[in-house]
Parts: sequence; C-alpha cells; structure tokens
Amino acid sequence: MLENFQFPVSWLENLWKFSGKGLRMSKTVKPTFRTESDIARLPVPTEKPTVEYWHETQKGFGVRVAKAHFRTGAVKRTYIVRHPEGSEKDKDNLGLVGELAFDEAWDQVREKRAEAKRDGPGTKRKPTVQEAFDDYMKARATRHSPMTKLDYKNKMKRLASLTHGPKDISVADLRVDELDSEFWEQVHIRIREGYGPVMANRVCVIIKFVYARLVDNGVLTRNPVIALNKLGISKRPKPKMTAILPSDLPEVWQWMHTRAHTAVRDFMLVELFMGLRDSVVQRLRWDNVDLVHATLFLPDDEPGNKAKTDLVVPIPDYLMEHVFRPRWTARVDDSPWVIPSMKREGEPLRSVKGSLLTMAAHTGIQTSPHDYRRTFGTAAEAACGSVLRVARLLAHNTAASVEDFAVTSGYISTTDEQLRDDMNRTAAVIIKHATQLVQRPSADRLLSRHEREKEKRKADAVAYRKQRVARNTELLKIREAKVAGEVT
Repeated sequence: MLENFQFPVSWLENLWKFSGKGLRMSKTVKPTFRTESDIARLPVPTEKPTVEYWHETQKGFGVRVAKAHFRTGAVKRTYIVRHPEGSEKDKDNLGLVGELAFDEAWDQVREKRAEAKRDGPGTKRKPTVQEAFDDYMKARATRHSPMTKLDYKNKMKRLASLTHGPKDISVADLRVDELDSEFWEQVHIRIREGYGPVMANRVCVIIKFVYARLVDNGVLTRNPVIALNKLGISKRPKPKMTAILPSDLPEVWQWMHTRAHTAVRDFMLVELFMGLRDSVVQRLRWDNVDLVHATLFLPDDEPGNKAKTDLVVPIPDYLMEHVFRPRWTARVDDSPWVIPSMKREGEPLRSVKGSLLTMAAHTGIQTSPHDYRRTFGTAAEAACGSVLRVARLLAHNTAASVEDFAVTSGYISTTDEQLRDDMNRTAAVIIKHATQLVQRPSADRLLSRHEREKEKRKADAVAYRKQRVARNTELLKIREAKVAGEVT
C-alpha cells in the first residue's frame, strides 16, 4: 500500500531539500547560511543579476551571489554588511568569498555595525579621506585645469598607497574625524622618506585644502593639517635655475643622436629648440602644425599654454628640416600625433624621464624636461639680448610680470618674422655649443669639481636603475603569480 502512495504535487512543490546544516528554505523563505561551505551551496540566480542571502544568526552579515558568467560559468560571491536603520549607507561590500576569510568578514560586520551604532541613528557618518577628496574635486571642477586635476589625483593615489594599523587599511579609507595632527605629521615623514620632501609637501597641502573645505562646511571644527605648516608644507619651493651647461651640451647632443630612440631624440630636440613645456610637446598634433609657413598653433586652452591666449609660434628652420618634415613624410596610418608613442599604439609619447635617467647613467649629466626649456631661454637671451623678446619666445604671459615691464610690453608689437629670426638665432647659439669639440679629461689628469660630481651622478643613476629593475621584476612576479592563481 505504501509502495503505491504518491505525494500530492502541491506538497512536493513546497518542499525544497538542501544538504548542509545551515540551509533552511521553503517557497516563501530564502535560504540562510552559517558557514562558508553553506555559501557555496546557495542558489545561483538565473533571472536577476544578483540575489542577497543573510546569515542565520549574525544580523547584517550577508552574501551577494551573482549570475553565472555566460562564458565560463564562474559565480561571483561577495560578502556584504547591512548597516543599522538610520545609517547614511544601507550596505557595504566587504570582499569576495574565497579571498576574504569567513571569520574576518564576520569581524568586519560586527565592527562596522558597532561603528554605525556609535554614530547614532540618523547621525551622518563623517567621510573617509577619499570621499572628502572626491567631494573637494567635484566642488573645484570648474576652477582647476585638467592637468591640475590629474596632478591632484596622482598625489591622492600616492597617499592611498600608504596603509595604517595592524590590518593595513589604506590611509584613504580612514575617517577624517579620526585623524589628528600627529597622524598627518607621520604621514608627511613616511612620504618624505620614500619620495622626497617636495612630494610630501604637495600631498599634505592638498589634504589641507580638503580639510579646510570640511571646516568651512561645518563637517569638522578644526583642520589638523594646519599644524604641518611648521614643516614648511605651504612654502612655495624655490624655482630651479638649472640649465644644461655649455660644456655639457655636446655630451647631451651626442647621446641624443647616437643612443636615444628617434622619438625620444625628437621630443628632446623640440623642447631644446622651441622651449616648449613638457605638457605641450606631449600633445603636439599635426592639426596645429602649419608646414607651409613653419608655425605651430597653441590654442588658449592647451595644457601648458599659461598665457591663456591663442599663440602662433614659429618653428626654427633646424627643426623643420630634421624633425617636422621627416616625421610628416614617415607618418604611419595618418597618426594625429607629431611624436607618437613607441609602445602604445594610437597615443603620443608622453614622457622621456626614463630616457633622461638612462642618459645620466651614461654621461653623469642629470637633467629634467624643464631644464631644456631653461637652456633654450638662456640661449635666447644670448642671441636676442632682450628679456622681453625671450619672454615672447617662451610664450610667457608678460602681463603677469612686474608692473613697469608689463606696461612697456603692451606698447611693443613683435611680428612673426621677428620671432622667427629670434628663433633661428637662438637655434644657431644652441648648435654652436652642442657641436663644439670638448676635450675629455685624461686618466692621469686631475678632475674638476664638476667632473667629479658627474662621475658620482653616473654611479648613482646606475645604482638607481638596477634598483628599479629589481623592483619591477619583483612586481611582475607578484602579478604573474596572482594571474596564475586566478586561472587555477
């Protein structure tokens, strides 16, 4: 009799069986979990993008399960926390199941919910450093140039790379109200030791601006970063006065023409013979080059055009003959860039700093991209004998100069042909110094102080390159190991 008995279909539809101690499910009740093994058996959604499941006893501890990947079938499971009612945020992601330990996720849930309760229902949680920075950037979106925004974001990435506490939490993820002056002083020290005082000052100045906005908006009552003024973070660094010495220029010239990649060489030549800022050379487009009249057009919104007015700059004959016309003839696939990248297809060459380090290792002559602009200015002053005409060549905003100088400049009109003549005379001075024969010191002769410094810089550059290669090799191994782990 029992063998022929059949369960009613309606009863079977309401009975779902799951193996595993923690799973409890009916047609109207979602399953719950108690252990990590239970999570692996939670139903995977087939229609909705994600479904959330919650721990059987730990309030606010959940897992979000996504649909299986349409190709690989992989299922993404993420630990989540649900904050108490009245909190600013409803939920937060904690980490991926398998990458974040179950017990650690449990601890984070308790900590975050306790923190939310401490703030009190309805009390707005103070932002993290990253959130406050993002709000600051949104508020200043129309005031900062694209280059300034990029610079600020890069400085913030530098700060975010620092960790704090036994759990190695990123400084960017700490709450602004939990950090005092002593904390930020330690941050300044850490950045200064790792990246130098200029970087440390710039990062802390940006954070000071962020805190100042929080104080102005009533989020905080005081700015803890102001105390770092005693370290000189707000002092503008003295402008560098370094230019390539005439005695060093032949070695730089020889290295450019014998060892440098042609793109790097042409990048450096444009900076040297036109005095353009690094950010301008990075974006040289054929649309702005007039090959007929040998001129370069710089629109007022061009990054690096600090005059903020449309400029037409004559291109010296030497560059037309050795850089612009050859590059136009050899242009590939109608590239819009005068100097395209050697590694990234479709992009311009953005930096030669690595090549300058290589040059320092070979010659002991350490230069920055802006040193070529200063060298151009020095040669222009020797060729033209007029500071005002040098300012015109450098595309400086003369109205921002000393009052008497600015007034005088307003009465002087410089023609394109005069500028072209000044450009060519400046180029002649540079070529004269660059191609002169310089006698190398013999082994038995005493070295000058400058030559001794060059030997030291050469050794330092070689050591730094080895250190950088070792560091990049280690990072590559870590990246490859991580990829291999994901594949398996």
